Amino acid sequence: MIPGGRGPAKLRQNQGILEFTREIDSARKPLAAICHGPQVLAAADLLKGRTATSFFTVSPEVKHAGARYVNRPVVIDVNLITSRMLKDIPACIDALFTTLVTDELILHRHPAWNKSLTLFRSCMNPSPASRV
Repeated sequence: MIPGGRGPAKLRQNQGILEFTREIDSARKPLAAICHGPQVLAAADLLKGRTATSFFTVSPEVKHAGARYVNRPVVIDVNLITSRMLKDIPACIDALFTTLVTDELILHRHPAWNKSLTLFRSCMNPSPASRV
């Protein structure tokens, strides 16, 4: 799950995050983004030819990245799950869990989850020396 808010502005600048996001997508594992989260998908060049949604201020970026933008609470395009905003979280979580139930990740602990957690923690909690 790629979060919304201001976090994606930092996440999309991290090549490790972008590469990991591409790996998840190429493996067709569930990949969710809410609010401003699709900015990471756009930076990873994963939206071309896909259908997606996002917070309304991000919609031009989603369209520019080649996606067909739709204004709905949640959009599922194969393994990609996108959602617009805070009030859409219940629909987004429902879509994510429904997708996970049909995916082998729910049955086996996949090593990619550990890599994901490490990368996201390093971006969201940088050391004091690396803060700008």
